[in-house]
Amino acid sequence: PGSQNGFDNSGLRGQVQFQWGNNVQVTLDALNKIFKKYGGSDYEDVVIGIEALNEPLGPSLDMNKLKDFINQAYSNLRDTGSVQALVVQDAFQSNTYWNDQLQTPNAWNVVVDHH
Repeated sequence: PGSQNGFDNSGLRGQVQFQWGNNVQVTLDALNKIFKKYGGSDYEDVVIGIEALNEPLGPSLDMNKLKDFINQAYSNLRDTGSVQALVVQDAFQSNTYWNDQLQTPNAWNVVVDHH
């Protein structure tokens, strides 16, 4: 909710409002449902990763809050017992920006989507 980039592919064209109000928490709640349904063994031969957020527009967002969101999404995915990858879109940053950004020690199976 609130658009992470203001693009038409975000569901809300215009202002970037992803970090307004409770939009981040609503997104985490929705992701938790996705993680529980598609992150388990029933879909492991079909789903190899779940992207936390498609194309967040880093220059228009508070990157510290975005990193907190990604870290929480990672923890939530692992809390379900899922072995699927958490896919992190690069937020239009350099291809090395996300190196060592996860705060969880020994984070594993994280894929950076850079396109």
